Order: sequence, then structure tokens, then C-alpha cells
Amino acid sequence: MQDLPRNLDAERALLTSIVLDPRHYARLKSRIVPDLFDHELHRELAAVFRRIDRDGLDVTMVTILAEIDREEKLSNRFRLTPDGMAALVALTDGSVPSNAAESYLKLAEEHAAKRNILRATEELAGMATNGSNAADLARMFHVYARKMEAVLTIADGIRTVDVAAALNATLPPVPWIADGWLGEGDLVIFGGEWASGKSLIALDLAISVATGIHWMGRIPIAKTGPVLYVDEENNSRNVTRRLSRMIRGRNLDPDLAASIPLRYLTKNHLRLDAPNGLSTLRTEIETHRHVLVVLDSLIRFHGADENSNTDMAALFGEAIVPLATKYGCAFVVLDHMRKPSKDDERFDQGHRVRGAGDKAGVGDGLWTVEGDRETDSRTLSCRKNRWEDSLPPAMSTKWVTSEDETAAWIECKDATLSAEAAIPSILAAYPSGMLASELYDRLIAQGTPKRSAIRTVKRLVSTGQIESRRERGRFVRYWVGTLVEDGSV
Repeated sequence: MQDLPRNLDAERALLTSIVLDPRHYARLKSRIVPDLFDHELHRELAAVFRRIDRDGLDVTMVTILAEIDREEKLSNRFRLTPDGMAALVALTDGSVPSNAAESYLKLAEEHAAKRNILRATEELAGMATNGSNAADLARMFHVYARKMEAVLTIADGIRTVDVAAALNATLPPVPWIADGWLGEGDLVIFGGEWASGKSLIALDLAISVATGIHWMGRIPIAKTGPVLYVDEENNSRNVTRRLSRMIRGRNLDPDLAASIPLRYLTKNHLRLDAPNGLSTLRTEIETHRHVLVVLDSLIRFHGADENSNTDMAALFGEAIVPLATKYGCAFVVLDHMRKPSKDDERFDQGHRVRGAGDKAGVGDGLWTVEGDRETDSRTLSCRKNRWEDSLPPAMSTKWVTSEDETAAWIECKDATLSAEAAIPSILAAYPSGMLASELYDRLIAQGTPKRSAIRTVKRLVSTGQIESRRERGRFVRYWVGTLVEDGSV
């Protein structure tokens, strides 16, 4: 195809403005993708910019030349050819306004979007006239759909909020799906160590949203509708057994299971950083209009570097967030947490979500599940929620099976209330009291998070329900009733 729309001056000026003021790249890098550039040298320079940024360095002429010289082929391309040298010299063009990067980017985006549409229509027309069947045409159409949407994004302009209208409007209610935990259109990162039971909790949520039954038998479901569970971890036999037991555990008629609006995909090798995988997910959501989409688990859906904030921001910003925004569906993305270390007590447990910090930061919510894998008890916590100033209380969850093992369900209760009842009971069995470390170890073994245990102990001391004293400077002893002295520290 000849004479495709392009604006090489805008491409060149965009790259130059970034070199003149490297701060632009941090703000615009998620939009500076290979398809943006029609000139091959510009695409290669953009790739160099990306590698420099991944190394944590600013994009300057010094870092650009150093990166180019690291690869002989690339060095020859830019150092030994007239076109390559001209491209490097253009990066220092002082006549380019350094504050106009956004304007040049929009010009380049408009031409790139038009090129993508023309290429898509040409390829689809060729497939249609060469005998391709309708199914193949439909799949290819969806591959190009994401690129075509770029023109619509440009035409729609920037989304804004009317500040005056917001000040004068009646405060709208939170559009909850699961009260206090999950709202419409939310992106939630759900972290847990392997075999911690996060898939069971997520599946219980999926069944609850599809049927309207309380999540884990306790948390009300405010909005029901179709649910999509995309599982790249578990095989179909395991999934079938798990679904069968959990549906029976909810006292749902197995014969009516087909009418539950829960669509379960397993082991389809969907990659959201690849056009086919993302197109398949988009088609599923567009066809069934899901209220909730569960991805189990994140590492199976991409080939990016999980330790790179840039890669993770691109994955969420270019794949998951646009789907949540366009279709209004909530996403719960299961992810792995590393094992705790002795230094973790100083931090929120959410920081143990594996990989780059942007994974947890990009979401509207962050959940964690913790507990001893040798028991059926876990603690589910909401560490972040954009809807409200306060977080819902942590939940102590327990996996329960029927006597004949054909049914299973999750029971849960407020972890803080559980700790309030457990602490006096534990201390009553020790007339000489317990050291703080011993008491916390007992509570943690019962499924209470250490932070919740500490807060609850302090509250019970302040209200006089338990007593405390400091011993030998750094030890604290707790007891109920009258302390029986036994000479211990």
C-alpha cells in the first residue's frame, strides 16, 4: 500500500523534544509505542529510549549514544550511515520547542491510527476476496479493533469532570458489587502465596456475583450479573471438581448450574500483551457484558518483566484498564506474593505482592490472603480501596467440606471481632500472664493478622478488659483478672 498517512516531522520533533527535556518521557512513555512511528529509524530510537528508561536513566544524548554503542549493529546503523547520523543530529535541533512534546505526540498518533485502519481494511479485503471463511475474518477483525479504537479516542478528546457540577450535585452512592470490597469498574490486585486459597476465594466471589448469594456467606452482593473467570492455572478436571463442590456447598441445585451466568475459561493460553489474546478477551466481554472478570493468575497472561514498572504499567494501561473503562466491568487479578521476611513487620503486607510496585499501585483495590497452608484457615484483608476513607475489616476465612466431601464452602467472620473474643480466653488460661510475643504467636496461629492483633490488644488494654505491664525494659506482659506472680520475665 502506497502513500500511507505519515508525519515524519512530527515523529522527529517528538523525539527531539524528549531529548531536550527528558521529563516528558516519564509522562508520555506509555503512549510512545512502535506503531506510532512510520520511519524505521524513529522506531529504533524509540526502542533505545525505552531501554534507557528501563535502566532507570534519563533519555539524554549521552545515554542515547552509550546505549547505541552497546550493540554493534545498532552502532553501525547510526554512526556509519548518512541517514543514521542525520537522525542523531536532529535530536539536538534547538529550534524544536521543548514544551511541545504533547502536541507532536497527538499529530503522530492521528497518522498512526489512520495507517492502522488502512492496513486493516486492506488485509481484511484481501482475506475476503481470497476465500477466507467468516470465522477467520472475524478473528482478524478483532485483532485490528484495538488499533482502530485509537481514532475514536482521539476524536472523543480528554475525559473531564465538571468541578462546579460535582460541588452542587447530591453525593452519589458507591456503586458496590460486593459491599465495602468491590465496586463497578474496579481493578483489584489480589495477592497471596501459592496454595494460599486465593483461587477459592475468587471463585466464591464469582459464584456470588453470578447468583446474588452473600460472598463467603457474609458479605452482601449489591449487583449481580454475568461473570467471566479466566483461569490459566488449573486444569479442567480440577476446575470441574471445584465448581461441583462449591455449587453444592451453596445449596444450589446442580441441575440448574447451566443457568448460572458464570462463564469459565481454562488453559487457553491467553496473552494480554499479544493481539490475539487481548482480542479474545475483549470479544468475550463485549459479547456477554460481564459485571466481573477474574484473571487467575497474572503471571500466566503476559511475557513482560514483572520487575519493570514500565512493563507493568503498559500491561495494565494498554490492556486491562481500557477494557474496564469501556465496558464498566470490574477486574479481580490474582497475583503471587513472596514469602514474608523478618523485616516485613514494619510494612503493610500488600508490599509483598511480587514484582514491580506499580502492580499494586495501578489498581483501585488491593487484597491479600495469608495463613498457614497446613490449615484450612486464612485471613483476607483489603489493603486499598479508592471508594471510601476506611477499609473493610479483615476477614478470617475457613474452607469447610461436607462429611461425604461432595460439597464445600467458605465461612468467614470479622477477624477483629474474633481477636477480641480470643484474647481474654487465651489469657484466662495463664494466671501469670503471657508475654506479648507469645500472645501474638497464638493469635497469628488462629488466623488473626499481627497488625489486627496488636490493635486489638491495645484497645482491650485502654478499655480495662486486660492488664499489662513492662518488664525489664523491653518485654510486655498481659493478663486478665489478678496476676499470679511466678517470677518469670
